[in-house]
Amino acid sequence: MESVVKAVQKSIGEGMPKSFGLVIDGCTQATEHFLAVYACYESSDGPRFQLLSMAPIIDEPDDALNADGHAAAIARFLPFFGRSLDDVRFLVGDNCAVNKRLANLMGVPLVGCASHRLNLAVREYLAPHEDALAEVQALMRKLVHLSKQPSSAKKTALQPVLRQDTRWSSTFKMLARYFRLLCKLFDELHDVESISKKLQSDGLTLLDARDLLDRLLEVHPSFGNYLAPNAPIAHSPKFESAVVKMLGGKATRLTTAEKAQLQPFRRVAAAAAPLDDEQSTSFAERIL
Repeated sequence: MESVVKAVQKSIGEGMPKSFGLVIDGCTQATEHFLAVYACYESSDGPRFQLLSMAPIIDEPDDALNADGHAAAIARFLPFFGRSLDDVRFLVGDNCAVNKRLANLMGVPLVGCASHRLNLAVREYLAPHEDALAEVQALMRKLVHLSKQPSSAKKTALQPVLRQDTRWSSTFKMLARYFRLLCKLFDELHDVESISKKLQSDGLTLLDARDLLDRLLEVHPSFGNYLAPNAPIAHSPKFESAVVKMLGGKATRLTTAEKAQLQPFRRVAAAAAPLDDEQSTSFAERIL
């Protein structure tokens, strides 16, 4: 088995370019925190997202869950693929303090997760409606107990939907079942839901994401605290702005600072993403 692992690592390393990006995300199982790391690069067949590692961050007695611990964890496995931290050109991940600090330690830009920013914006938007949402949540909890009774199970297969603090979309699903109680709020979240789903689709570029968020800001200006191009939560706004201009065919409008951000990528030819001509009833599809 060890020989197979080494053979796979060698094959992956040979297929990777010298410079690449990393897509990172973490999850916790019981008391163990895991870090998933994907190599992101362009190949002759299109974009590639190669899983490099999904392992606990805490491996040595002195390891920690801070940015230094994340950097050490990544530095440990990259040599198996013939690479090092110096070969990483950018990071993609949540806009959390650890990831921002990690990007600073590595000296690379962080492309913040657009879905994460949208989640934070909607949570702030829903704050004034918390009392009404809490009442619906209380009703859902009562229905959960009722639905577990055998007599209820015989009448319907439908189950109540509860909110989850870490995923605003669960609020949308809960309101969908009882939208008559909060008609206005439910209607306002329709467009946000379509944007959220589109942001998670394959083949979406930074230009597409920026177009989606900009159009959503026209409808909900209050989302600007998190979704604006220069929002405080963004770690590398100049880098993202530079990439968006390049993808949009506006290279001549790059500022000096934006050009500097793209210097590590000067040998990569960026092409504008083709627009989809198909008509769709969803708000997100109408934008793109």
